[in-house]
Amino acid sequence: MFAMFVLGTLFMIVTGFALYAQQWGWGDTPMDLFGWVFVVFGDPQNVRTLHHLGMWYVLLFVMIHMYMVFREDIMSGESVVGTMVSGIRMFKREPRG
Repeated sequence: MFAMFVLGTLFMIVTGFALYAQQWGWGDTPMDLFGWVFVVFGDPQNVRTLHHLGMWYVLLFVMIHMYMVFREDIMSGESVVGTMVSGIRMFKREPRG
């Protein structure tokens, strides 16, 4: 989860700020802070492509994660989603063990 959500989101934030800072050019404060992104990943088009792919990566991971959570809630005897919303854990049938 850490690698998927936190690192993916940090990557999106850093590349987004770098693309935003590009309009001021080298020598200004925004580009001084985020210009290293273009040095690491290449020209602005590469950064834009990686930013776009990162968006799809995070979006698909969230969709798959949500599907798996709801599926687990339906297939198991526990109320996983309801517990996250209300904080009260209820069982749909007797717990095993």
